[in-house]
Amino acid sequence: MDVIQRYKLLLALLSIGFIGNLIVVYYLIKGFSYGQIGIATSLSVLGAFLFEVPTGIVGDRVSRKLSVLIGFSIHTLSTVVLILLSNFPMLLLYSLLAALGAAFVSGSLQAWLFDNLRHLKKEKEYRRIMKDAKSITIPLSAVTLITGAFLAQFYGFILPLFLSLVVELSAVVLVATIPEYDFQRIDKGYLTMPSARSANL
Repeated sequence: MDVIQRYKLLLALLSIGFIGNLIVVYYLIKGFSYGQIGIATSLSVLGAFLFEVPTGIVGDRVSRKLSVLIGFSIHTLSTVVLILLSNFPMLLLYSLLAALGAAFVSGSLQAWLFDNLRHLKKEKEYRRIMKDAKSITIPLSAVTLITGAFLAQFYGFILPLFLSLVVELSAVVLVATIPEYDFQRIDKGYLTMPSARSANL
């Protein structure tokens, strides 16, 4: 399987969601109040915002592959926490881990793909690859969500959560097998505003 095929497979794995928005139902079954669910959801949104810069530094200055690998690994850990979920602190921990994992992957995955395509002199294929991936990921996401809903209805949430964990572990292994060619470190100030003079240049 070549690099491009592995990327497509990775994007397909990303789209597999046996839980999706049904996670709120899972929270309610676990006995959490609407207020607790709201706090956890808000913490996840806030975390995604706060983690964007520090995780972006890893992707831009250290390695995009490493950033994606860390992100997938953290998200896998968050699913383990979700399976074992039993109290409010664990719910908050899950929300933070899920946001942190997503922040590490955000931006770095697409940039890593484009960098590798450029190394292979196939950067013009980027849009086609993303279009092909979307034609697979959208129906796959819909089918797996419906499947997860019926599995949860008849067997409880542990089965779809376990299947999600298997998919995420598979994605971590797949990420590890994809090379990173010619990574170019991006040096820029993340916490400083450009001066008026430099902005006008």
